[in-house]
Amino acid sequence: MREFNLKNNIRACVKENKNTPRVALTLNFSITKPEKYSGEYSIMNRLLLKGTEKYSAEELSAILDENAIDFSTEMKSDYLRFRFVCLNEDFEKALSILKEVILHSTF
Repeated sequence: MREFNLKNNIRACVKENKNTPRVALTLNFSITKPEKYSGEYSIMNRLLLKGTEKYSAEELSAILDENAIDFSTEMKSDYLRFRFVCLNEDFEKALSILKEVILHSTF
């Protein structure tokens, strides 16, 4: 595994396994502000995949299923995690969905 800092000082880790046809990507965002109301972050997490400006929840689900992309979000009190696993040839599609969910969620 190789660890490094991106130009914007975000810490990154990469582990390459050339013997697999799949790729996994995980983004962890640190949360430094405590919840104002108990369960607030949990509700936000559940709503992230309920649609974006470009896709309804059903369309997101269909795209992920059609391309065999395993996409998930997880939220704890101190971080938010986005993760996907897909075939190598579907990486650009999975990355596009990730960007759409992070930047344009309609929750």
